[in-house]
Amino acid sequence: MTLESKKTSIAQWILAISGEDLLERVSASIDQVRHESDDSITSLSGFSTYATLRQHKFDLEQLKAEQHIRPFEPGELEKLVEQANIEEDLDTLLAELS
Repeated sequence: MTLESKKTSIAQWILAISGEDLLERVSASIDQVRHESDDSITSLSGFSTYATLRQHKFDLEQLKAEQHIRPFEPGELEKLVEQANIEEDLDTLLAELS
């Protein structure tokens, strides 16, 4: 089971809880793990709701560095198109995307 499928499974299970007592126990357990853990959930502990998480500002340059994203060098895209043997004009293909 992948990490994403585990997250989805847990979220679906929590959403299916109908008893307030069980939900309180789950909430208490999550709070305990959040305070004990040094992993990624700790970095989210300051966000009390999804809305505040969405309002958080991310540093695009930092994300690019973390993801090892680099811009295309001049002419690199055209070279890739040539290697792919695409017969249509690149501008025409790009225009079709929008």
